[in-house]
Amino acid sequence: GSQGTVFFGNPDIFFNNVVSKEISIPGGSWQFSASLKGIKTLHNHSTMMLSLWGIAAAIAFGLLSGAFTFLWFKLYRQATHDPLSNLLNRQHFQTLAEGEITRAKRYEFSLSLMMIDLDHFKQINDQHGHQEGDNVIKKTALLINSVVRESDLVGRYGGEEFIVLVPHNGAQRAIQCAERIRSVLQRTTLIKGQPLNLSASIGLCSLSEDANTYEQLINRADGALYHAKESGRNQVIYCDVDKQKNNETIFIPTATVAPEA
Repeated sequence: GSQGTVFFGNPDIFFNNVVSKEISIPGGSWQFSASLKGIKTLHNHSTMMLSLWGIAAAIAFGLLSGAFTFLWFKLYRQATHDPLSNLLNRQHFQTLAEGEITRAKRYEFSLSLMMIDLDHFKQINDQHGHQEGDNVIKKTALLINSVVRESDLVGRYGGEEFIVLVPHNGAQRAIQCAERIRSVLQRTTLIKGQPLNLSASIGLCSLSEDANTYEQLINRADGALYHAKESGRNQVIYCDVDKQKNNETIFIPTATVAPEA
């Protein structure tokens, strides 16, 4: 603006007979000025030329701002999302999940976390190659996203493992969500013309007095996931604590849990 520092041209022009024009740019404004000394053109013509130059500068700065915004968003996306699955990466998922856990404890609402592992995934890479394995990872991410809510957090934990945080969902509703995910991932797909049966095992736990941090929820869900894989795969196991047995950790197949009315 007119109170700013002269950064281009002769400063004396601003104190002589000039034509001036204020031009808005992202973040502020510039003042363009030109001397009329020795110029036999109309004042309006001079003003118009300054306006044209100012408009051109404003457009250029607008495009530059847009380019920087696009670059920032692209870098942010790369820093927070897994490039293969396009889900939240492990580090950013933890950051967001810890915030949700803090809110859940403060406002006393339920929250559950689940770990998902594709069954026999190593065989896909060994028999059909890593490219086909990558395609299965991409498809799995799309399928999980298709059955969760927009408010749920979905991330790739590593390899063929995925992680889902469902705020405002206690044990019953979280189990229903996990069963929907397990069901949609149980499918037959064609790889190089050959049919392949796919499935997933899921470990699940809910926020409680005994599991009220991110690390504790991860450990509980991971233990339930291990139990699901060791006891036959393609199932959901819920991790809970038996208060009547000195807080002993118990693993419950969700098929034995009655659905919520």
